[in-house]
Amino acid sequence: MSMRTPRDEQPQPTLVPTRWSTLLLVVLIFGAGADRLIGTWYSALPPLPWGPLVSVGLIALIEVAAAWRVAPHMPGRTVAFEPVEPLLVARLAVLAKASSVLGAAVTGVCIGAAAWLVPRSAQVVAAEHDVPVALVGVIVGVLLVAAALWLERACRIPSAKSTIQPPIGRADGVSDSDTG
Repeated sequence: MSMRTPRDEQPQPTLVPTRWSTLLLVVLIFGAGADRLIGTWYSALPPLPWGPLVSVGLIALIEVAAAWRVAPHMPGRTVAFEPVEPLLVARLAVLAKASSVLGAAVTGVCIGAAAWLVPRSAQVVAAEHDVPVALVGVIVGVLLVAAALWLERACRIPSAKSTIQPPIGRADGVSDSDTG
């Protein structure tokens, strides 16, 4: 009969919260890359498309809806609802982490594009038409980062050290005083 030691235990997978420094690094790298690429290849590029920005905006809206739906159902929240399926929460948390990096990349690319396009928009007609796309892209990218971070936060389970408040009321909307 052997005794199990802490070394024998398999490490459990964890998902750490997204760091602001990671997102800032992604913005800087993609921004610098976009500025260099657009500066080098702008004459050979087609006009900046609106389609990807619409897709990114839709992803942001879906993540806002998911965060709004999941947040009150997590354990330790002040409102008592039926719990959410744990696998769904894990999938949403992974989606949120990936989307925050995607939003940072979109923001960086659009900042880099705007940094090259805005000074040249008075001389180059194509640049003048691409500036609104780049500026809207910055806004949409920031919105995706915000939505993803909110969803990530909504998926967090309170740690054992944090003070967990007992639920208020019941999930069916009936208070304990109404039951007699």
